[in-house]
Amino acid sequence: MNSNISRHGQKGGRTTIRLVTSAVRTSDVVNTANANPPIELLLIAGVAVILFCALGFWIRRRTYRRWTKTSGTVIELVRQTNPQNETSLYPKISFRALSGETIEFISSVSSPGPAVGDTVAVIYDPKNPKDAEQDGFFNRYGGLCILCLFGVAAIIVYLVKKLSH
Repeated sequence: MNSNISRHGQKGGRTTIRLVTSAVRTSDVVNTANANPPIELLLIAGVAVILFCALGFWIRRRTYRRWTKTSGTVIELVRQTNPQNETSLYPKISFRALSGETIEFISSVSSPGPAVGDTVAVIYDPKNPKDAEQDGFFNRYGGLCILCLFGVAAIIVYLVKKLSH
């Protein structure tokens, strides 16, 4: 039921207020909670995610071209606990930069992986050798690949829905 209040006039210094009510049929109300967004949004989102990933690949590839490759040694497996209280082991790697400085860093990739004493590929920024990573395709591009799969999945869902109509 809808209610409107209107001022009607003044009588002897008093204002008369009239309450007007009207019934609203449920068929007149648009239920936006159950409204389906246009299917084209899947296509737009999928293409946008893939373009974002392509840009990310290009930027990372350009960055890594300037970095130096070398080898390092796993000197320790460091135990780290995430907010969900799950524990993982991450290799602590030591390598010698071109400057002769010995650098140590903890890899962002958890075990299972190399064991203590294993030699691993390392890539680092020669301008800032502490900015180093364990080298490998997944270390460089894994996150972007996973994100790109979501974009591809969105496009596939769009195509399946579009072709089924």
